[in-house]
Amino acid sequence: MTNSLSELSATYEKSIALQQEIIDKTRLKLKKASAEFNFKEIERLNSLLRILYDEKSELELSAYEMKKYLN
Repeated sequence: MTNSLSELSATYEKSIALQQEIIDKTRLKLKKASAEFNFKEIERLNSLLRILYDEKSELELSAYEMKKYLN
């Protein structure tokens, strides 16, 4: 069981890194939309960022709990 949880923990860490990449790309799009005064796109991207940050937070919490359990 330890190997399975270790693998799952590693998968969560990879997912967190991927989520951060998506957040970074979305923030760049938001910066561009802001420069173009595209308010509809700004609103959409801000909503998307809230969801992405919530998902990342949940992944981080789960990864932390798994690491705590493994140690």
